[in-house]
Amino acid sequence: MDGSLTIKPENPWEVIISIKWLLRTQNSWHLFRTLRGVKVANCFGPQSHALNAMSMNKQGCPICGYTEITVLDEFNCTTFEICECCGSESGVEYDQHSTQEHLAKVRSEWVNATNCAWWGEQESIPNNWNPKKQMEVAGIEIPQ
Repeated sequence: MDGSLTIKPENPWEVIISIKWLLRTQNSWHLFRTLRGVKVANCFGPQSHALNAMSMNKQGCPICGYTEITVLDEFNCTTFEICECCGSESGVEYDQHSTQEHLAKVRSEWVNATNCAWWGEQESIPNNWNPKKQMEVAGIEIPQ
């Protein structure tokens, strides 16, 4: 036993409610001591019919294949980082339990609605950037 606590909530809101209660009733040092070493397991419900977190890469956007984003942390939970390329946010548009069908739907919306337009600052576009080549290199099927 490493001295850490694992929380396995039935509902992800239980964790949020618990943290809000700690924030309201305890001082910040007590909150830090309480949360230090806490791991939240299975925080987004059952994995049936969904991607296993181990099958989703921690690096690289599963929507567009942009490699300069970390989508899962060391506990396989979403990072809430926003992809500069397509604008999809880890934990909002998709998470570690998203199905391939859901990822394809979000990808199709980006491709069809914006014609693969760069979402971030124009000066951050990589040299010779090609969104379709980027998806191809990442092994992502390009929507028609």
